[in-house]
Amino acid sequence: MRIASVLHKLRIAKLVVFVAFLPGCGVRPVTEGTQGILRYGDKPLSDIRVTVNRVDKSSVQSIGFGITATDGTFQLVTNGAHGALRLSPGEYRCTLKSVGAQVRIPNEYAQVNLTPLKVSWSVGDKSLDLEVRVTSTQSSTIK
Repeated sequence: MRIASVLHKLRIAKLVVFVAFLPGCGVRPVTEGTQGILRYGDKPLSDIRVTVNRVDKSSVQSIGFGITATDGTFQLVTNGAHGALRLSPGEYRCTLKSVGAQVRIPNEYAQVNLTPLKVSWSVGDKSLDLEVRVTSTQSSTIK
């Protein structure tokens, strides 16, 4: 009986210690990534995943993403959202995908080799300003 009582008390003590550390744990938002905004004309686009792809000579590599808020703003994080993504000088192509938005984006915006969202990032640049441009034959795809 005594051993069972001691084991029971040890289990309770472990549980108390575990619960005591819970408030310090949990998901913390990643901050300090390069900021940007996505618009269609003067309208912000929300619930869109903006994927940033670095262009090096003959290769293109996905390096991170951001999800647009209701005002069209986003903040870049690394793939897997493990940390903030600060863009370094270079050439980039951005692709778009709806993650809940009630819009249909033209297909070329989802394809890294066709996307018109090409960015030359310089040392002094602070924010990505991206705009979805739609030709008259595609005007019905964004609502």
